[in-house]
Amino acid sequence: MPAIVPHDLSVLSRIMIAMQKELRNLQFRAVNNEPISPIKTDAIVIRRIPHMDRQEGEAAGGQEETPGIIISPPESYTRPGGEGENDEDEVHYSVACQIIDRNPADEGGLHTYLAWQQKIGRQFARTDLSQAVFDEDGYVYFGHSEQTTTVDPAMFVRHALARAFVVVHFIANEP
Repeated sequence: MPAIVPHDLSVLSRIMIAMQKELRNLQFRAVNNEPISPIKTDAIVIRRIPHMDRQEGEAAGGQEETPGIIISPPESYTRPGGEGENDEDEVHYSVACQIIDRNPADEGGLHTYLAWQQKIGRQFARTDLSQAVFDEDGYVYFGHSEQTTTVDPAMFVRHALARAFVVVHFIANEP
């Protein structure tokens, strides 16, 4: 079966494209009657840099639609220890999924953002990206995900921009 994404791209690029397709198939709606708009399919984008410009309040590449999800390489990655002997045969890839939303402080949203973080982590815990990434022989499997900061205080105070990260770690055995 041919890979779903172009084979001439890097493995990390192919993983991010496959993740974007998976996330665009999910429904991101508010929970607990919180006044949060659903995430539109077009608001789930791939960007080169995960962080927001602290002076301008804009995502890398321009103003992003909110609420939305920015998929990008993380700013840093620390490889977990104790992976066993097979670890030398495998390559680790991490992807940051940043949930962004302009949300006045008095409107809440905590339960919705936490539910969206959980949905992202669970989706990739049970999704095999191997066929989407490799033409044959290689495989990509879920390592773990970690949920990080619910709100970046500087961005929230200055621009009422809520941010929540889910960093998803994958392990690949490449052909």
